[in-house]
Amino acid sequence: MISDGETTQLPHLPVWTNISSPSDWAFVFAFPTNERGFNNACISCEYCGWYLDWSQYHSILIRPYLQFVHPLKSLGVTVFEHASLGDFSYSVKKKKGVVLFTHCNQETYQFEFRKRMVSFASLVASVPTGFDGILDLSVCSPPSEMAQLIKAKAPRSGVAYTKQELYPTSWLRYYSYFFAQLAKGDMSYKAAAELARQKFSGH
Repeated sequence: MISDGETTQLPHLPVWTNISSPSDWAFVFAFPTNERGFNNACISCEYCGWYLDWSQYHSILIRPYLQFVHPLKSLGVTVFEHASLGDFSYSVKKKKGVVLFTHCNQETYQFEFRKRMVSFASLVASVPTGFDGILDLSVCSPPSEMAQLIKAKAPRSGVAYTKQELYPTSWLRYYSYFFAQLAKGDMSYKAAAELARQKFSGH
């Protein structure tokens, strides 16, 4: 997820059309947003360790996060910074739509959260059986069976994802635009996501 400026493949869109307000959503941003958290994550996790230092990390990830995602709070989106698995679990219990923005180890299929890497099985287990909203998963190279296993656990859920490597600035801009469309009112998840897909496809 370090590189930027590449073409991205936007997520497959589920068919749900009844989630139409930013306040229906949580944005679960699993990465640290300050230097202390960054230094700790370099020890306990792996994504931050790919960067030379806090300055490079801040420039590539946190600066666009502060520009594009942090302001979503003013639209009514619940934003979790340096989120734990507990924050994700809370979100899927309380919200109709959840964006998970994190890193996935391509060999172990562990997902990065605050202070630790979490197994794929633990992530799926945290999704309630009765969850009938949207999980929008911005996760680098996730397991191919991820959507199927989440759907098996929560059959009425919708899962949006991409199998490609993600580029931070492009995707954070995508979500900024997506929630801006929802905030206009009278627009479904699918319609807003399609507009965002059209705007950023190939960028």
